[in-house]
Amino acid sequence: MRKKKKDLQISVGNPLVLGIFVVNDGVNIALYDAKEAACEVVLFQTGTRKEVYRIPFRNEMIFGHVKAMFVKGMEPGQYDYAFCVDGEITTDPYAKMIRGTQ
Repeated sequence: MRKKKKDLQISVGNPLVLGIFVVNDGVNIALYDAKEAACEVVLFQTGTRKEVYRIPFRNEMIFGHVKAMFVKGMEPGQYDYAFCVDGEITTDPYAKMIRGTQ
């Protein structure tokens, strides 16, 4: 059973580990951003381009040039994801594997 968006709890993450990692009951997401751009995590329905949720990095989630959030309630494989940096969708530069619809 998939969790609903309202079941996700967003908080400040660990900026020391870049990329996306499963931690206890959620995932930690950290991204290096030298340009100090507006950044969001974009969640897609798995295997599709259907956007399900956009999560902006809030000011308290910024540590110098690193942005980090923790998404409690998100399970591995529940969503495909990408980053939106200054309005442009980009893949995770730290991903070990990339899959998509094309």
